[in-house]
Amino acid sequence: MDIETRVRENIAGYKMFKKGAKVCVAVSGGVDSMTLLHVLSKIKEPLGISIIVCHLDHNLRGRESRRDHDFVKSTAKKLALKFVGKRLKAGELKDVKKDGGMQEAAREARKAFLLDCAKKHNASIVALAHNKNDLIETVLMRLMKGASLGGLKGIAQKSGIFVRPLLDVSRTDIERYARDNKIRFVEDSSNRTEKYLRNKVRLSLVPYMEKNFNPSVVDTIARTARLLSRDDEFIEAAAADIFDAALIKKAKASLTLDIGLLSSVHSALSSRALLRAARAFVRDMEVSAKTMDALLGLLTKGGRAAYVDAGSGVRFSRSYNDMVVAMAPREDDTRAAVGAVELAIPGVTFVKQLKARVHVSILSKAPKTFGADRHTAYFSLDSFDVPLCVRATLPGDRIAPFGMNGRTRKLKDIFIDSKVPLAKRRTTPVIVSATGEVLWLAGLRQAEGHKVAKGTKKVLKLTVEML
Repeated sequence: MDIETRVRENIAGYKMFKKGAKVCVAVSGGVDSMTLLHVLSKIKEPLGISIIVCHLDHNLRGRESRRDHDFVKSTAKKLALKFVGKRLKAGELKDVKKDGGMQEAAREARKAFLLDCAKKHNASIVALAHNKNDLIETVLMRLMKGASLGGLKGIAQKSGIFVRPLLDVSRTDIERYARDNKIRFVEDSSNRTEKYLRNKVRLSLVPYMEKNFNPSVVDTIARTARLLSRDDEFIEAAAADIFDAALIKKAKASLTLDIGLLSSVHSALSSRALLRAARAFVRDMEVSAKTMDALLGLLTKGGRAAYVDAGSGVRFSRSYNDMVVAMAPREDDTRAAVGAVELAIPGVTFVKQLKARVHVSILSKAPKTFGADRHTAYFSLDSFDVPLCVRATLPGDRIAPFGMNGRTRKLKDIFIDSKVPLAKRRTTPVIVSATGEVLWLAGLRQAEGHKVAKGTKKVLKLTVEML
């Protein structure tokens, strides 16, 4: 089957284009993208599409980069197609270099450029020239680094607005088509160096496998990737149903999931449901195998509260039977939250970080009854010195509560016994004396050492109002 027929079938089979669509075609000037451009320009009228040629000059190869830009621009003019080009500033990619190195930074810049082109020119589709060899190189790279089923399926024919009409065409067939149709192209000299992993796979590993193990290894791995993709789609659909069923509450800044339901299904489904939750906050987020094991561990911790930072600022917090997913507080916010604020005595103190007001008054005598309101506490002002402060809990905080005969308890244990959700613990006010002694864990426990007794001359009344 010739390439033009295969491209037509891929476009129809994967419903890549709608009639009347504007299509941005990413063209580097290499043989793959030039072949895609020529094929699409030939069949654009029957398909009823219009084409915009898009080229990003990363400015990494000096004159060669400029040559590629000018070549693509000239080709677009010859084909009577609209051209959109952009050249990055020298050194611009070094400023945004990612963990994956310069190549990853270049890919991210290219993606951002193409999305911007589509938005500015009202294009609904971006066509990329990835081929079958690109697919199997991706699979092999991910296999060597470690990947899930979703990773080993390689590259998708269609993902969002990006489509890949040449994905089931080998590089050999593309080069033959370009030769037979006298399609001119330029070569990127960086593709010949084995400095990068993908180039090592392309130039050394794949030829070695073809020579020593399987001459049809490209087709074999591509076929395997298609089978994995089919299985992955089925599991993803099932995981989406699990996620929807487990979703208890969706707020602006958090999601709450039912731990009982998530822990009752196979980890292949619960892990994907958790990943969907993370991606509700960070699109296209990936989670390492080690982190996913930690997230799955949260489902089996019984009633204990705990949390796992999944990366990219997303935190999963277990609070008894619920899993709360939200962006973790920034370090600056955490420092601000634990900073002690001096109380106005008498008066009202607003604590922004805890979203609370503390009302303080001085009484000349003790009330007749205590304990009616857990948000109010009374202390003998005779037994300690002011000032008093309010703050969030700190690691290691302890209190000597009523009925413990002077023995202390960790605030953490009191929270657990009272089944206070992890998120709420961070904003529960703690009243401390001038010496740092914890006098009151608001709403939960009061220190016994400063209780109001017969003969107390001055009574301090504190009421916490949570906003």
